[in-house]
Amino acid sequence: MRRPLCAFCLSALGVLVLCSFLPQMGLLLPSAAIFVVFCLLVWWKGGAARGYAVCLLLGAVLGVGIMEMTGTRLAKIQDAYAGKEVALTAEVESTGHAYTAGRVSAVLMVEKVDGKAVHFRVECASLPKCEAGGRIRGRFSLDVPDATQRLDDYADGIVLSAEYLSGMLRLGQSESFRARTARLQAALSRALRKGMAENTGGVLAAMVVGDRSHLTSTLRSAYRGAGLSHVLVVSVTIFCGLLDALPHKERERSRAYRRARSLLRAGTALLLVGITGATPSVLRAAVAVWVSSLGVWVGGPADTLTSLGAAGVLMCLGNGYAVYDVGFELSFAAVMGTLAGAECAGRGRERYYDRKKKRKSRREKPSRAVLIFR
Repeated sequence: MRRPLCAFCLSALGVLVLCSFLPQMGLLLPSAAIFVVFCLLVWWKGGAARGYAVCLLLGAVLGVGIMEMTGTRLAKIQDAYAGKEVALTAEVESTGHAYTAGRVSAVLMVEKVDGKAVHFRVECASLPKCEAGGRIRGRFSLDVPDATQRLDDYADGIVLSAEYLSGMLRLGQSESFRARTARLQAALSRALRKGMAENTGGVLAAMVVGDRSHLTSTLRSAYRGAGLSHVLVVSVTIFCGLLDALPHKERERSRAYRRARSLLRAGTALLLVGITGATPSVLRAAVAVWVSSLGVWVGGPADTLTSLGAAGVLMCLGNGYAVYDVGFELSFAAVMGTLAGAECAGRGRERYYDRKKKRKSRREKPSRAVLIFR
């Protein structure tokens, strides 16, 4: 059932892509009709193909359900708070450069609105200077994101845009997992940059722990174009892979030891996601580690396509618009392209050796015939 599970996951992701992109172009219903016809054709073939048809349809149902829940949640929050001035208590998840001196742009995870506990993310273009991992309180004006960047905000989990009004108070450091790992990231970054040149230390900190705050604008643009998050994927994968090189061969036979090691790998991947930032590429690599660790417990072999599909579905469970994120698309497209290239190369190699074997057998047949005749 490895590949049917992969079909289920990829079908769900395909529906999420359709629901994110095609409504704006009026192609959602025609695409849905084509998909249903394709599933019926697969079912018509009979045999094992019918199982794949069922998985495709179930995956489509899951994708529609995820997008419906996401839309309902967004509508509920926006109806309650859009166009209002409120007092927010929030955790600063990340900060960036603002146009005004002494200010930053920030993404805030809102904890309370007018004293009522909530949980959603907003973006503020200009906020008095603060640091990621801290908690703040102040008055803000909330509104629906601008139409030109609405889908991009939704893909990042940002529900509303916030405009700072007055009365900001810094409430100290947050104790959430994200805030704790952000402080650990800052400490590791300081240790890596100690005694090094500014540019060299900034690049090292960005590659190892994902701290881009010490990169110059020129380097930041260059690494953004090159895809720095993919370097972080390599570091996550290598670090978790090093754990497989530690055990002794005799202990490797123990199922309990293999399961303990899988828990260690999964925990390490979670910690690295927190430190380096939950970008789509890093999350995909981490989920692949988690899926392989789960396989140790259920006795299932690893399968790259299944891990890829499962990673996508898990990343979209809380936010169906996550498939709209450029990093998500590029990361999954790159992996799918790599897998497709490897498959094509493998089949080409098999055909090459088959043809070589046939030519060799044809050359040997006449000589054998002459010997028999003599």
